[in-house]
Amino acid sequence: MNANSRYQNDLINFIFHKPGSTLALEQEPDVQRSIDIYRNNLFENAARALAITFPTVESLMGRKAFRFLVAKLLQTESKTQFDWGEYGKCFPAVITQQDDLLAFPYLSEVAEYDWLIHQAQRASDVIPNSASFALLQEHDLTTLTFDTSAAFVVKAFWFPVIELHRLANDASINALEKEALQKNTTNLIHNAINQDKPRSLVLWRPDYKANAIWLEEQALSAFQLLAKKANAAEIIAEVEAQQIDLTQWLSQLIESKQVVGITKQS
Repeated sequence: MNANSRYQNDLINFIFHKPGSTLALEQEPDVQRSIDIYRNNLFENAARALAITFPTVESLMGRKAFRFLVAKLLQTESKTQFDWGEYGKCFPAVITQQDDLLAFPYLSEVAEYDWLIHQAQRASDVIPNSASFALLQEHDLTTLTFDTSAAFVVKAFWFPVIELHRLANDASINALEKEALQKNTTNLIHNAINQDKPRSLVLWRPDYKANAIWLEEQALSAFQLLAKKANAAEIIAEVEAQQIDLTQWLSQLIESKQVVGITKQS
């Protein structure tokens, strides 16, 4: 951490009355007034930025409760980044630590999912290379890897985060669709409490908007290998071991732009 980052940490610790600050600022009226202004500006900037990063959390909680959590986050995670868009990784953990939110166990996972989508939207583009698929016919499969789209990730969740995100953010669904989705999501939340294990989803960004779908248990291991950049031979062997039609599986991945090319390892 450089000197500027250390100073900013010290300043934030001082402003939010956190232990660990080495600053010795005099508590005169002018100094205190300046600190109050800075604290308020910092908070408002954080609230605006985090509402963009965590739109589902804000929608589910409401503005007042969300702003309370923003204040808690500022007391927990010092802002060392210049860009507010890089701030907020600890938000799910902050939510988990709030006793008042124990009745809403899905909120921390919703925050994790919001963060994943936010990171996906900011990820570097991956340029598709359809011609490279010919390498599958020309080289040893152990020397090849599948190129996945930007932000490709497989992650497990207990609660229906995809459905909750859509309920909160998809303005295109009509009233009847929303009512049906709300009923289904409520049932999924209740069922999640009694599940033996979480479900897994795959998230990727094919163009300008992140997509996510729940994975069938049968296909999970192959997707996990894909996310780990296992070689093509391992992935194809796993697909066949799970009795999945390889041609159909790969065609669906290419069509949805989850897989965008092949790379030969040197």
